[in-house]
Amino acid sequence: MEDNYQSPRQVSPIILIIILLQIIFIASIVGIIINNLKNDNKIDHRNQEPTIILDNSSIAQLNLPNDYIADITHSITEATELNTPNLLTSDTIATARADSITLQNFNRHNFNALSFIVDIPSLEQSYQIYYKYPMTPNTDEPFLHNPRAVLCLEDKPQIVYPDFNCQSSQPSDIRQRIATEYLRFFEFDHFTISFAPQASNQIVINPANSVSDVESTSYITELRSAISSLGISPDLFNYQLQDSQNLNYILPLTER
Repeated sequence: MEDNYQSPRQVSPIILIIILLQIIFIASIVGIIINNLKNDNKIDHRNQEPTIILDNSSIAQLNLPNDYIADITHSITEATELNTPNLLTSDTIATARADSITLQNFNRHNFNALSFIVDIPSLEQSYQIYYKYPMTPNTDEPFLHNPRAVLCLEDKPQIVYPDFNCQSSQPSDIRQRIATEYLRFFEFDHFTISFAPQASNQIVINPANSVSDVESTSYITELRSAISSLGISPDLFNYQLQDSQNLNYILPLTER
């Protein structure tokens, strides 16, 4: 009697490789799907609208381009996220405080220095905005390159939400740095300014000629007014009038 038993046919190595590749492909697809499901609730600020909406009716007279408004709004959003964990609402309104708006035009240098305070009633938060932008936008330079800062309020009269424990990622002397940067572009008729090497908050006033006490006082007043026009308290600085016989820090008067 013949033995009809036949041994199992061996599977081709090529078929095994194809099956293995299919398994790896399916596993990769499943992994991608699971990863996407995990990330569904994450906020991608590059692709989503800001969670803060700036009511720009108070600054409408400035005629800021929409890109600049979006730039400022995005910076406010970052500040609120730092101070508000799990900020997800998409209709939080920030309102520019009308009496806080200052705009300093530096015509010869083709840029503006804007400052104002925004209040966010629903979050009971307020911030100081500093924004530098060109008078004539340069199409070769994206608006995101415009220097800006969103800071906590420091002057008590400006604070309307005293329970707001504001946190900032900016250095503590940022206002002094901003003022120091802008003061380089001011043009004073009768004096130049410089900063004492030993104290960055001390401004040295270098008169072109010998001055009386009355004139020296008027120079300090003029300088303080320039700083105030930036939305920065002039009390952050000390002022020293340099003796005309001992001018160590003279900068040349700006030619007109």
